Amino acid sequence: MIMKRLGYILFLFILASCTSTQNYESPAMEETAQARIPIDTILERNSPQWLDSSRHQLFIDTTRDSKYVREIAVWQPREIDRQAVDYYLGVISQAFDLQKVELKEFPRDWISIYVLDGQYVTYSPTNGKDYRFSLTDSSVNHYRMEADADAIAKVIILKPEELVLELRTIPQKISTQIGYLRIKKTPLPYLYSFETSESLDFGNSEYIKLITPVEYIAQFDLVVSDAPFLVSSVVTFDKVRRSEFE
Repeated sequence: MIMKRLGYILFLFILASCTSTQNYESPAMEETAQARIPIDTILERNSPQWLDSSRHQLFIDTTRDSKYVREIAVWQPREIDRQAVDYYLGVISQAFDLQKVELKEFPRDWISIYVLDGQYVTYSPTNGKDYRFSLTDSSVNHYRMEADADAIAKVIILKPEELVLELRTIPQKISTQIGYLRIKKTPLPYLYSFETSESLDFGNSEYIKLITPVEYIAQFDLVVSDAPFLVSSVVTFDKVRRSEFE
């Protein structure tokens, strides 16, 4: 009787051993565990080579020559951008004759400048392209998530420190399809103000935008939003008052 009981216990032990599974983490469990590691969203001033880009969602690139800076400096419109520009100019040409103007040596390619805690910076968002625009002999081409364009109708002011243009645009932007653009040098090095308006007084807003020619990108630190796993925060820049530059 005892031998039978021992044999039965041994059989249960062997059966349990054969049907047991090893403890392991499935890929889904590993991803969940990885997601629990907090993303660093502190805007740390540093070089990208010293940061784990998979964990630093936001940082201030101080190198002035990183891959992020170079990508902005050498960026060129894609075919879809060129098609969008052609489409907008085609729509405008249905109501207005497109003109060609002479802009001489005035800078052509521009990027946005922002103020963050009193510092002037450029910006590289998660999608890799912040707003920028280019001047041609006939248009102002805007490059954002989707490109568009305005036609240049007349040069009103053309000086090394200031450019004022009369534009033709689409009805969805301005009902009259007539607008104005002003680029004006500020007292600070490399910084220009950028305004658009439906009238020549440019007095519609208390605030202005700041820009710089792309060739001067290395004069500024770059705020980078690089979030390969998670986008959980955005950068809030300071507003720039018109009175600060007038």
